[in-house]
Amino acid sequence: MKHNFLIILSCTIGGQNIQSEIPDTDNTDKIEDSSENNKFELISNAFENNGKIPEKFTCDGQNISPSLSWSGTPPSTKSFVLIVDDPDAVQVVGKTFIHWNLVNLPSNIDKLPENMSIDKYPSAKILKNSSGKEKYMGPCPPAGQNHRYFFTLFAMDDIHKYQVSLTAEEFKQKMKEHILGEAVLIGTYQRKK
Repeated sequence: MKHNFLIILSCTIGGQNIQSEIPDTDNTDKIEDSSENNKFELISNAFENNGKIPEKFTCDGQNISPSLSWSGTPPSTKSFVLIVDDPDAVQVVGKTFIHWNLVNLPSNIDKLPENMSIDKYPSAKILKNSSGKEKYMGPCPPAGQNHRYFFTLFAMDDIHKYQVSLTAEEFKQKMKEHILGEAVLIGTYQRKK
């Protein structure tokens, strides 16, 4: 809450009392919160956060990756890790299903194009998804089930050697000392058939 004060100066000059009013010059309400402006955020022009993922990016469509972009990258970031997983798959397959796992994306990028090719990023690598394939696998829940897909981008303190795909939660536990920031975008999908 902002308080306004009026400062009254009083002095005596030549036997005459003189008062002067000085308005409060507190400008704290004009100072922007830099931490809010630099929030690490992940977005897509294909769908809004908590919005429906278009069929094009699923097993019912072209099964290609959506475009992604981010801002507010933490200082000292040396690489990025992107994990796309489906925690709602636990009720179907007994575990969180990993759809895509990109590691060691270069720190000088702030977006991935639609249907991205790993060849553009020599330092990067795709780890196996839960189907055992080194590629993007779009949403494909059982008919009638609406699942959530978490696109989690981690800003990392270095380039690390990754051998095995992990869910976002497992990754956070294992690599917590090396994670500088985390940005999450959630999309949903329910099959028509």
